[in-house]
Amino acid sequence: MQKSLIFISLIFASWITLEVHSSSAAVGLTAAFSQALGNANISCNVVAAYLHDHIFVDENDALKAMDVLLKLKEENKNSL
Repeated sequence: MQKSLIFISLIFASWITLEVHSSSAAVGLTAAFSQALGNANISCNVVAAYLHDHIFVDENDALKAMDVLLKLKEENKNSL
């Protein structure tokens, strides 16, 4: 008889939606914000959607992540 193992993992994450309307042909958006978050030692999971990208970060990093993303937005405001 074969036994099955089931693993259940719970994470508590904050959901951040980027309100940038980017083309699916655009290159570099995910790289830009993931690099900025990584430089701040913030891990993220990304769901790229048709109109917006969604980022999930540990709930303990949410405020820091928002600061990083808002700074990135300010630094690139003339590029958007």
